[in-house]
Amino acid sequence: MVNLKAKSPSGSFRPKRIGHRPKPEIVQEFVNFLISIDYKICRPPRQAAKLLAFIVQLHKARGGPRPFPTRPQVAKHLHMSIPTVDAVLNLHIAEGNLSIETRYRDGNIEQRRASAIKERYIVPSEVLIQVYDYYQPPSFGQGDEGVSNEGQDDEPKGEDQA
Repeated sequence: MVNLKAKSPSGSFRPKRIGHRPKPEIVQEFVNFLISIDYKICRPPRQAAKLLAFIVQLHKARGGPRPFPTRPQVAKHLHMSIPTVDAVLNLHIAEGNLSIETRYRDGNIEQRRASAIKERYIVPSEVLIQVYDYYQPPSFGQGDEGVSNEGQDDEPKGEDQA
């Protein structure tokens, strides 16, 4: 977790914590998705997958969507460079996988005029949300697609032969 001060030197509010890093299994689902839509990729786009999973995670946060942190905060939190964050955001905004919404809320600074805080939300497309929701933690009875069904094959064969 990245611990930040409650207020920056300029006086604006920053969240104390950005959130958890995406689970490796979810990041792998995004890697598979990115490879499937762009067959020219030579190596797995792990950094892009990590950032996209993080964006969907912010969007689906408990209590409603959370604002997107600053680029340096995201880069430090996900262990990547700021140019990588910029490149992934620009590419996927251009492709239509992400969109940016700007919202304003009342500020907490007393002055002659009203203060407002501008928050930037990055909204993932429905496809990215489906990729995020696709991963279900394995539990009993799931993930048996690759296992042969020997016991189930005996019954239909008996019916076909009769």
